[in-house]
Amino acid sequence: MLKSKWSIALAFLACALFLATNVNAKNNPMARPFMIKGSGIVQMLDGGKTLVTETGTATHLGKYTATGNGQFDSPIHGFYEKSVYIAANGDELWLKGDAYILSFTATECIFTMDFEIIGGTGRFDGATGKPDPVTVTGDVSAAGITYSYITTGTITY
Repeated sequence: MLKSKWSIALAFLACALFLATNVNAKNNPMARPFMIKGSGIVQMLDGGKTLVTETGTATHLGKYTATGNGQFDSPIHGFYEKSVYIAANGDELWLKGDAYILSFTATECIFTMDFEIIGGTGRFDGATGKPDPVTVTGDVSAAGITYSYITTGTITY
C-alpha cells in the first residue's frame, strides 16, 4: 500500500514537471542555431512570377520539402511573401525573403537570397529568426534555375 502511494505521488510529480517544462517552453521561446542545406529549382512563369520547389535538411526540421511563389518587381530583384517548409513530422516553417540577381548568362545565374522566418505551425507557431544571407550559383536551363546552398543563422521558437 505504501509503495503504491509513492508510485502515485512520483507519477504526479513527473506529470507536473513535464507540463511546467512544456508551458515554459511555449511562453519563453528560445533562440537556437539554425542551418539549412537545400537544393531546388526556380521556374520562371508569365508576368515575372516564379515557382520555387526545394528539398533538403535543416536543423529543427529534419528532411523537408518547400514551395514558394515569388514575383520579380525589377530585372534584378525578386521577392516571396511566404515559402512553406514542411518538416519530416508535418510541422510547417514559413519564410519570406528577397533574391537579388548579381549575374545572369544563358547557362548560369548568380544570386543572393535573404530570408526571414515569419512563423509556422505546430512547434513553429510564432517562430521568428534570421538565416544568414547566402550567395548561390545556379544552372540555367529550359526547365528553370537549379541551385543548392547551405546557410546558418538563428531560429526562435
